[in-house]
Amino acid sequence: MRILVIEDDPQTVELLVTVLERDGHSVLAQATGSGGRERGINEAWDLILCDIGLPDMNGFALARQLRQAGVDVPLVALSGHASDADRSIGLASGFDTYLFKPIKASVLREEVRFQGSRPRLPRPAAAVSAPQPAVIEDASKGPEAPVVVTPAPRRRGVLGGLVVIALGVPFILQPLGVPNAASYLFISIGVAFLISYVRGRQYVSLIPMVTLVSFGVALLLPTWIAMRPESAAPAFVGVIAVGFMVAFAVAPHHRWPLVPAVLLGAVAAGRFVTGASLIPAGLEPFLVPVVLIGVGAYLLAEPKT
Repeated sequence: MRILVIEDDPQTVELLVTVLERDGHSVLAQATGSGGRERGINEAWDLILCDIGLPDMNGFALARQLRQAGVDVPLVALSGHASDADRSIGLASGFDTYLFKPIKASVLREEVRFQGSRPRLPRPAAAVSAPQPAVIEDASKGPEAPVVVTPAPRRRGVLGGLVVIALGVPFILQPLGVPNAASYLFISIGVAFLISYVRGRQYVSLIPMVTLVSFGVALLLPTWIAMRPESAAPAFVGVIAVGFMVAFAVAPHHRWPLVPAVLLGAVAAGRFVTGASLIPAGLEPFLVPVVLIGVGAYLLAEPKT
């Protein structure tokens, strides 16, 4: 297939081109909406992948202009915005489907295969030549009562702002006399990632969230409940294992969190039940750090687009 990629982020372009060319497709990338519009209209394509947040225009306007010009190839939107309003506007603008970043290479391949194999039905050219709110007819009220869906305002830097706010939490708790106040930093930053995950449902926010929250809870557990000194270490490891189990429960199609969960859980359970460590005593202090480094390395290496 001949595929046009309209995307301004160099890393995303590199990933898309690498994945698609590896599958035998011919791929050309454009970094601007105007460039993508010109190539999309004047050349023959089998598929167009288009970012929503382009530097010179949004992808909704570009999709309308392509459809108005008679471009009838499949249009696939790639965006980090996951709201229902965005999805509705994207489909109303002329996109055939709407994929949210970050997506796995396997998901991209499946969508490309699907769009390339399904028959194309004739569609009328879009009647809108400039960015406007998408209009969706409400069948229950008849054709005279359109429902106008307007995009929600984009808030950039939400995660960054939440993390900065979270940094202030322990400094508020410490003068209030809260025990081990510094450890609340992990929980507060984890909550920042939780809010980011709830807003966008992006897996890239889920793992930092469960890791930070579980790490903070593990550090604070001895200040919350009375426990024997010998129980503190396995409890710490066990809580972090539970965090990875939560990640799997929330996103069960990602199975790899079961690996650190089972490893840490087995070590914690062995210490609780037998009182002895399942790994050499000299390696025990390095277990959690090595696991966390391994998780981070896997996230860096896992192919996404």
